[in-house]
Parts: sequence; structure tokens; C-alpha cells
Amino acid sequence: MEVNIIDDILELYEVLVENGVIFFYGDESISIGEITEFNILNTEVLQIELDGSEKYEVSIEDFIEYYSKEGANYHTWPDIRKLDKKLGELSVIDN
Repeated sequence: MEVNIIDDILELYEVLVENGVIFFYGDESISIGEITEFNILNTEVLQIELDGSEKYEVSIEDFIEYYSKEGANYHTWPDIRKLDKKLGELSVIDN
């Protein structure tokens, strides 16, 4: 089940990026930047690259709280909702 959710999340992320959605991340310890690379390391941790340079490992829960999207439109909203739902599913695995 975990592998399917991870694959679904990565696929949705790629589809959204290809359709013009830009993802950003920023919290108290990490300045806001555009997510230029996105990898799921396990059911608890993501690795993101911001602005094509710095890589960070963040918890799934923190990612859900601190990421944002720009460039969404009528056609991308269904996939954005699916991505948010899948991220929520991933964050409760093993908890």
C-alpha cells in the first residue's frame, strides 16, 4: 500500500508541475523557496530541493503544514485535491 501511495504522490506532483503549478516551501527554519526537486524517502520524511540548490529533509507533517502552490487553475484543482489527500494518507501510515 505504501509504495502505491508514494508512486501516486510523485506522479501527481509531476503532472501538476507539467501543468504549470509551482510549489513553494518555507517554515521558521527554512526560508521560502520554490521546490525544484521532490523525493519521498519513507512514510515519514521527504527530501526537497529549493531553488535548485539547497536540499532539506522534512517530515511529511511539516511539509503538509508549510507547503503552498501557485498557478493552480480549474483544470489542476482535482489533482491538487488528490495530492493533498494522498499526502494526508501517507502521514498517518505507521502512526
